[in-house]
Amino acid sequence: MTNLQRIQLRLSEVRQRLNQLAGEESPTEEQQAEMDALGKEFSTLETQQRAAMIGESEQAEQPKEETAENREFAKLVEKASIVDFALEADGKESLSGASKELREQVFGSDLVGYMPWEMLEGTEFRADAVTNVADSSNAVPHAVQPIMGRVFARSSAEFMGVSSPTVPVGATAYPRLTAGTTGDVRSDGVELDGGAATLAIEEIVPIRLTASYTYGTETLQRVRGFEEALRADIQGVLSEKRDFLALNGQAAVNNVSPKIDGLINSLTDPGDPGAVAVWTDFLDAYDSIIDGKYASDDGATRMLVNAETFKFARKLQIATSGQLLRNFLPSSRFRVSANMPATASTIATALVYGAGVPGRGLVMPTWSGVQMIMDPYTAAKAGQRILTAVAMVGYDLVDSAAYRRVEFQLA
Repeated sequence: MTNLQRIQLRLSEVRQRLNQLAGEESPTEEQQAEMDALGKEFSTLETQQRAAMIGESEQAEQPKEETAENREFAKLVEKASIVDFALEADGKESLSGASKELREQVFGSDLVGYMPWEMLEGTEFRADAVTNVADSSNAVPHAVQPIMGRVFARSSAEFMGVSSPTVPVGATAYPRLTAGTTGDVRSDGVELDGGAATLAIEEIVPIRLTASYTYGTETLQRVRGFEEALRADIQGVLSEKRDFLALNGQAAVNNVSPKIDGLINSLTDPGDPGAVAVWTDFLDAYDSIIDGKYASDDGATRMLVNAETFKFARKLQIATSGQLLRNFLPSSRFRVSANMPATASTIATALVYGAGVPGRGLVMPTWSGVQMIMDPYTAAKAGQRILTAVAMVGYDLVDSAAYRRVEFQLA
C-alpha cells in the first residue's frame, strides 16, 4: 500500500467516525474532545493527501529512473505469466514463482484471485458467441505454429497526463483548492483581511470493466495454446477499452452501462471550423493551452490526433518557405492514437494537453488488479467454458483547465 493509499484510508476512517459523533444529540465531554481531535487530524490528513497526490502524479509523469530496483521489477514482470494467474483462477495450480512474487510486491500481500495491472502493459438475455474450431482433418494442420494475437491500440493515457493511481477499497476522493486568498501590499498599520479557501472534492466510485470469452472444450484439444491466447487477448481488450474510455468517455446506456467522464465528452466542443486547416491552425492549437500556468511554452504542450489528421498535418507547407510542418511537430508532442474518433464529414477531433502541472487533469484510478474467473460449470452440458476478466476502474475530469478540445477540417 502506498503512502497516498494509507492517508486516504485513514481519512475515510476519520470521516466515518466524525459522522457518527455528529449524530449524537448531546455529546459527552469525551465525545466532544474526540471530535476536536479528529477534526484537527482530518485537516492535517487533507494537507498530507494533497502533497502525496502531487508527489505521486509527478513521479508518474516522469520516466522511471534507471535504478537497480526498477530493473529488477521489470525483470519480475517479464518473468511473470498471465497463464499462471489464469490457472490459479481455474483451480488447477496455486500461484508460485515470479507471478506470486510480483503480486505480493504490487499489492503488499498475496491477494488471491487478482492479477496486477502491470501484466497488461507493454437486462436483455443474449446468447454468447462461442469459439469453436471445426472438427475436420483439414481444419488445423498438425504442425501448427504459435497463435499470433490481435494488435491493440497503444495506450495514450499517460501521454495526455491521465493519472492512474491504485486505490484501496471504497470510493476515492480528490480534493482541490479552487479559490482562496490574494496577496497585497499594505501601508503602515493597515491590515489585510483574510480570504476564504474554497475546497472542491471530486469523488470517484468504482465501475466494473469486464470482458469474456465462451469457447468449446473440444477446441483445447485441437489447437495448441488456444486457451493461453484467449487469456492474453482478453487482457489486451481490457487495456484498450480502459484507454478508449479515458479519451472518449461514453454516454449512459439504460440498464447496461453508466456514463463515463472521459476527455472528449467532458470538454467544451469548439464547433466545426469553416475552412480547411492550414499550418497556422495546428500551431494555434498548440498555443491555445499556453497560459503561463498549465503550460509556459510550446515544450509543455501535447496534441493527440487520429491517423488521418497526423498524415494531413505533417504534409502542410509553412507559407512559401518550402519547409514542411512535420519538421516542427516532434513525436514527443504530436502523436496518433487509434482510440481517437475517426474523421466525420471531413471534421477531425483532437486533444491538446498542458503538461506544466502534472496530475491535475483526468484521474483514472484502479482498484486492486484484474480478477480472472474461469467458469467450467455454467455451460458444462454444452461442453463449453467461460473465461471472464473483471477490473474495477473509475474516471473523473478533476481539472479541465489542463486540456483543450480542438477541431480540424481536413478537406
